[in-house]
Amino acid sequence: MPVETESKAAELYERFRQGDKAAFESLVLEYRHSLALFIRRFVSDMDTAEDLAADVFVKLLVKKPRYKGNASFKTWLFTAGRNLAVDHLRKHGRTLTEEEVRQGHSEGTEDSFFKSERKRALYRALNTLPRDEKQLMHLIYIEDLGYDHAEKVLGVPKGKLYAMARRAKGTLKDILTKEGIEF
Repeated sequence: MPVETESKAAELYERFRQGDKAAFESLVLEYRHSLALFIRRFVSDMDTAEDLAADVFVKLLVKKPRYKGNASFKTWLFTAGRNLAVDHLRKHGRTLTEEEVRQGHSEGTEDSFFKSERKRALYRALNTLPRDEKQLMHLIYIEDLGYDHAEKVLGVPKGKLYAMARRAKGTLKDILTKEGIEF
């Protein structure tokens, strides 16, 4: 059962905390792929990203932390994923600068995830952007999070996010136009 709204996700999580295992399964099905793709921006390896995404859900399953509703459920979940990815990198001797922690990093693509040529072209174009712009575009356009949520996940002021988005959109438009793709 797809999660249709953020309030629905928060409601499902609360039902899970009260013992409804089917509610938890719905959350996992809804968010596991997008969470793994987001984490991959940090660890640059899809297998590791999928393992870490699973670890986020295991922590939710075991600890059942309280969701306070200060941000959307997705923002809360992605922040937990980012924190776990950063911990993983530190544990394996890779430390990130504060900028990298906020922005994430990535090399390569998941072409198998994107089925249409337009989406593959967009994803290739996204990968040419600087890390901060790439991460922002991923959150806003692939994950459908707004600027308020991106500000919380990335820890970047909203004014700076708007400027980054303008630059990124211009760059993406130029790249896609050269490839003959219009959005």
